[in-house]
Formats: sequence, structure tokens, C-alpha cells
Amino acid sequence: MAHRQPSLPQRRICSTSDVLIVEDRRTAVAEAGPLHSGAVELDALDTPAAAGFDGQRTIFSSTGCAYLDLITCAHLVTAADQTQHPAEKPQ
Repeated sequence: MAHRQPSLPQRRICSTSDVLIVEDRRTAVAEAGPLHSGAVELDALDTPAAAGFDGQRTIFSSTGCAYLDLITCAHLVTAADQTQHPAEKPQ
């Protein structure tokens, strides 16, 4: 009789109220499964639809390399800062 490992319970990282963000939905679903099928792609963060994300937990699920994730996050933080604190325009 073969030894079987007991199966571990599946634990959801995301709740239904969380916003799951991915670089590319098709790649995310292929690599991480159907949980990512309702994910929001990065491009949507710069649209009016993203205004509803305030007050919700957002989770970025990466399908790329860590260095590209760092660049992406730096870009998003810089863009958010510029939106919240626009530079004064010269008169």
C-alpha cells in the first residue's frame, strides 16, 4: 500500500471584497488558476473604475520577475502621489 500525504485544506488569500490586481489576466489564470479570472489588470488602475477601490484591500499577484514588480510598484506609487499632490503649474 502506497503512502499518501494528507491533503492540506485550501486557504483563500482573497475574500470576495478584495481587489485582485494582475499584469495580464490570461497569464495569471494559466499560472495561478481560476481565482484570477476576475482579477483587474494594471491598465484599469488608471481609469475611473479604479475610484471604487478606495477603502478596499488590494492584492497584487505577480506573474513576472521580482525586478519588474519593483518597477511596476514604483510607477504606481509615483503616479498615485502625482494624482494626490499635483505639482503647481507655473503661471
